Amino acid sequence: MEQYTENYCWSLVQMACDSRLLDLDSRNRALQTIATNVEEALHVKHQVVCALRTFAYILYTVNIVGQIFLLNTFLGNRSKWYGLQVLNDLMNGREWEESGHFPRVTLCDFEVKVLRG
Repeated sequence: MEQYTENYCWSLVQMACDSRLLDLDSRNRALQTIATNVEEALHVKHQVVCALRTFAYILYTVNIVGQIFLLNTFLGNRSKWYGLQVLNDLMNGREWEESGHFPRVTLCDFEVKVLRG
């Protein structure tokens, strides 16, 4: 593939250099051929980049779903819809003691003793 790319690029450069020695009509045809080849190469590159980006997004999605299932496995939940259950409890006003879900209050109510002196 690399050899093909190098040969292709070299032939475009050679064609551009040779076009200076030709008459006006031949030169215009050569430049049109070069422009068409470059445009096609850029179009193919664009398609490859789009395909790779789509593949990366699919892998990201698989990673997210996999992490959610692994998290549920490590937490030992019986349900695969832990997040939806917590949101449902929040909307219905159920406290974590009733539902058994992780506490939603993260601020601790304890006194901090400060030494004065």
